[in-house]
Amino acid sequence: MAEELKIEYDAEYFDLVRSLTPISQSICFRKVKENPEDDSSADLIKVLRCNKAKSIFFKLMAPADKFTFNGDDEGEIAFLDFSGFHKAMSTFAPATLVQKGNNIQIKSQTGNINYRLSIPSSLMKAPKNIDLEDPDLEFNLSAETLSELAKASDLVKAEFANILFEDGRLIIRLFNSIHGHSFDKEFHTETVGSDLKDFVFTIKSEIISRLPIDNYKVKVRSGGHLAFCFNRPNGLELMVFTSRLRNVEAEKSNG
Repeated sequence: MAEELKIEYDAEYFDLVRSLTPISQSICFRKVKENPEDDSSADLIKVLRCNKAKSIFFKLMAPADKFTFNGDDEGEIAFLDFSGFHKAMSTFAPATLVQKGNNIQIKSQTGNINYRLSIPSSLMKAPKNIDLEDPDLEFNLSAETLSELAKASDLVKAEFANILFEDGRLIIRLFNSIHGHSFDKEFHTETVGSDLKDFVFTIKSEIISRLPIDNYKVKVRSGGHLAFCFNRPNGLELMVFTSRLRNVEAEKSNG
């Protein structure tokens, strides 16, 4: 018979994971070592997921005490619909979580809910590791500005976002190639490669509305990748990746 485990969890961590479910409803947590080659290194929790189109990926790292669970032989635990699980927890807050085998019981003063965990191997596969080192371009994106961009994207019904240099200025341009609507926001850049003065980097605008509202460092590699990154003081580290679109018509839409 499976042994019961009272799960310790960090509400802020669970809220962050829930805020990533617009990218992937299914979530798989994996226990890893900070240094895989050193068993004495710190224990961490890694979440690697992508959307169905595999156009947006994210990697979330957290200290192991943010969520104490019994994983399978690979150290994994999976939720087919983490948003639904989080909603059940919030409805019965403050909730106590107890894991027994492949079930988690959400206990409260008013009642209990039994949640059936998924088999990790049954979920859509995500990349084993993703990273973006030595970017050609970096700039800061504040939570306030991200919120502004998300609202503007909805207003102009944006399909795409261009990151471009125009008259020496770094601009994010949200636009709809059919209706011609657009919205521009200027940014200060910290790192600019000498060959990027006239570049245009086009991505789908959907990533703007799917990012959790926070302060990000945006890193761009001209070869075709972009990452939105943050590191919180409590040890939570998030990187959300997407790739450059090679759609010529989209890249021509520069106002």
